[in-house]
Amino acid sequence: MTRGRLVAALASLAVVVAITVPSIALARRDHELVPAWRLGERTTTVRVQRLADRLGIPGEVREAPVGWEASEGGVRLVVGLVPGLPWHAGPAGGAVTGGAPASRSAAIRVAVELVRDVGGPRVEVVGGEGGLVIMRPVLSGTPVSAMPWSVLVEKGGRVVTARGWLNRPAPVVVTPEQLRRDDRLLPRRLSDDPGSVSSNAD
Repeated sequence: MTRGRLVAALASLAVVVAITVPSIALARRDHELVPAWRLGERTTTVRVQRLADRLGIPGEVREAPVGWEASEGGVRLVVGLVPGLPWHAGPAGGAVTGGAPASRSAAIRVAVELVRDVGGPRVEVVGGEGGLVIMRPVLSGTPVSAMPWSVLVEKGGRVVTARGWLNRPAPVVVTPEQLRRDDRLLPRRLSDDPGSVSSNAD
């Protein structure tokens, strides 16, 4: 091999190394696993009907373009067909009458009982005032602020409106790229790892 060809070969090798090394480092970062919560997006009409019954909305559940709906006596439940299956219940027309709010202690008691009665997770109160109670679920010791619950309670303990989530998130471990791209995923701290997790989010 002539000197010129040797120099050209070494230059080409340097380019290959310069391209490959960062690529290897990037690939290693992409294969690191991080803890996350995966939001479920599947349910059945029977399960939504059970939620409606527990909320005191006896109307028959029907599928709708946005998910599921039930209404009876001027009260309506809507379950959204998006990750986590968020739901809200209240006056069918959307207008909330200005009844006297429950006392703070009574509102919190009614709100926490409602979450329990509809099969929700353990929650902690994080906000609201008067009859409005805002809560967040605590899963495996981890508060999940991205999935708030709220209940508005009038004097006498009547629930005016309520919002929550039909599905609880499941613990998984995923790559950072999956966490960035998949709207079904929420970050979770390693220190709060419950121990047994699924290793994919497909």
